[in-house]
This record gives sequence, structure tokens and C-alpha cells, in this order.
Amino acid sequence: MFFRKITGIVLEKKIVKEADVFFYILSKQDGVLKVYAKGAAKWQNKNLHLTQPGTKANYWLGYYENHYKLLSGLILSKPSKVFKLYPEIYLWSLKVVKLANFKITSENLWYWALNLEKLIIKSPLNFIYWFLFHLTNEIGYGLDLKACSCGRKLIKAYVSKNELKCEKCHKQGEVLVKEKFLRSFRKIMSLKGPTNFYLNNDLKRLILRRFRFALGQTS
Repeated sequence: MFFRKITGIVLEKKIVKEADVFFYILSKQDGVLKVYAKGAAKWQNKNLHLTQPGTKANYWLGYYENHYKLLSGLILSKPSKVFKLYPEIYLWSLKVVKLANFKITSENLWYWALNLEKLIIKSPLNFIYWFLFHLTNEIGYGLDLKACSCGRKLIKAYVSKNELKCEKCHKQGEVLVKEKFLRSFRKIMSLKGPTNFYLNNDLKRLILRRFRFALGQTS
């Protein structure tokens, strides 16, 4: 067994054997890690709060039998008042990162995780689509408004299933991208966070399909 210290944010936890816990951490550098905490589901257990979703902490872990085991930890921060306003969006966001199962934590991903509540409060209505759009980019299956998957430039773009296609590749009957779509696309590309603007419904559907496609390719 070897030991290591990591800084991480809890994404999700699952109770096993009544009182034990498997919880998932987004670490600062090594992506998503699965950690076992014996007895951490008990109210009197010292590690209970270290396994709560949204908690940021320094964790001391042991590694043996192909998994990490929690030894101790020091809490750095907990979810604030914004979490109480939008708990569903907050917890959903953490679970989505866990589903994506990143092996490496990029600077953008770590920044979003640290500032999740601030990003949600900017625009609760647009946050979900903004977040999925950028997570899809992080996975490596992002949408590109400049080039078709065939390599041609998107002078005229068409929505085709979960991709943007050029006029040479699009199938008969697919919808030509309109100016409202393009305006939404340009705004949602911002790395700083979502804002309150009209988000085109075609772009919403495309983002959802593209993210599901990306998860299917990486699972």
C-alpha cells in the first residue's frame, strides 16, 4: 500500500454495507477518483462531512487492492447559500462530471468546479446547456462552428443529428442553421460562464445529443 495527499471536490457518494461509503472526487490534477471510506455514513463518524457532495478538502489516501481508501482529511470549503437556492442544478452538475469520468483535470474543469455556485447564479436557466457544451469540449467531442467533420469549412451549416454538417454532407431535409442559432452558439462558447440571453432551441437539442454521443464514445 502507498499513500498520497490530494486536493479534491466530492462529486457523488454511495452508501454500501449500511455504513460504509464509496465517494467520487474530482482531484486537482488526476481527474475523477473513487475512494472508499469505512463507516463514513454514520452520524458520529469523523469522516462523514468529508464525503458530502460539494465539499472541497485535502485528502490523505491509501491505495491498495485497486482502490483508494480514506485515511483522513481537512475540509477547505463547503457549499454555500447558492447551493440552497439551486440544489438540483448543483448536484446534477457534480454527477455529470462524475459520469464523464475524466482521467486528467484541465485548468478549465478545475476552475468550473471551484466556482460552480457562482456560475449557476449567473444564469440558472442557461447554465445546464452551457456546462454540457463545455464538458463535451473537454471530453474531446466538442462542436466546431468553423469546420465540418469531413474537413470542409462551414460556409453554410446544417444540423444533422449530433453534429454540424457542411452543405456537401448534410442529408436532404436537414435544417439550415439560422442566425438565432449562430448568435446563441457564439455566446455559449464563452469560458467565463453563462449569461442571460435567448438560447436557441435547436442549439439546446444539439448540445444534449452531442453530450450523450460523447459519453457513449468514452464509456
